[in-house]
Amino acid sequence: MGNIFAVEPKQLYTESPTSDKYAKVGLGGIPGAILAVGILAGVFFGVQTLGSFEEVNNEFAGYDGESVSYYSEKFSS
Repeated sequence: MGNIFAVEPKQLYTESPTSDKYAKVGLGGIPGAILAVGILAGVFFGVQTLGSFEEVNNEFAGYDGESVSYYSEKFSS
């Protein structure tokens, strides 16, 4: 049985002067620390604003009107 998927040469994807250079350098040092702090700040900001968003936009939590079944019966008759 033959392989139905095309097999590309591995060198096309794994060996490149640009990718090798960045793979060796990585994200250590100051750029890595800045990136980590930025991600943590984004997560913290997202969690904080999500809580206040739910409190502000909780319009129907104290709804004192009729139930949905009441309106369903009212409009179907």
